[in-house]
Amino acid sequence: METKRHRKRRLYYFKNINNHLLIAAADSTGHGVPGAFMSMLGITLLEEIIRKTEIKDAASVLNELRTQIKIALAQSGNSKTQQDGMDIAFCDIDTTNLEMSFAGAYNPCWIIRKNMQTTDNEFIILDADHQPVGIFHKEKPFVEKKILLQQDDIIYIFSDGYESQFGGERNEKFKMKRFRELIINNSILPLTEQEEILLQQLNHWKNNNEQTDDILILSFKI
Repeated sequence: METKRHRKRRLYYFKNINNHLLIAAADSTGHGVPGAFMSMLGITLLEEIIRKTEIKDAASVLNELRTQIKIALAQSGNSKTQQDGMDIAFCDIDTTNLEMSFAGAYNPCWIIRKNMQTTDNEFIILDADHQPVGIFHKEKPFVEKKILLQQDDIIYIFSDGYESQFGGERNEKFKMKRFRELIINNSILPLTEQEEILLQQLNHWKNNNEQTDDILILSFKI
């Protein structure tokens, strides 16, 4: 699911290479022309980084992406340099054994898994690091999270646009808690129906408000 306010700020990425399925959902932190440029730069650099055979996991991809963005934008930490960057969730799935390597810059990864012992689904969170891909005052290496996926797992990665939408009776943000409950409560439905419900709920929530931000929700089933 995607809705567009600044059309070129958000991006999604798919690549199948050497038995690895690479999937990303990202949102540039700039607006207007800088945001569009950041998105184009991000996708170009991502393509170049993935070709490097020495980069073996999702965290290494984000660490290298940050290095290359800082070089491209001449980001030095000086207050006068361009501070734009990217928030991103990046998944690397080894299709031979279904092991997934994940790393995130603000954007996490959620997994809905069938519990064979009960009728309740299991909700798994792979947390993201609280830093962007780009210059940051408390920079640290991105951390890799690994998980062995199972048949029928549903993976969700997304930008922060849905939770940031203003609306409701109190004209407040939708917030992460409501978004998570919406995903969990409808996770048994086919993905196409989940998309319809997300769009319906979004339109109901924002009512006459303008859309606050770009919205990107990427989901896929194993």
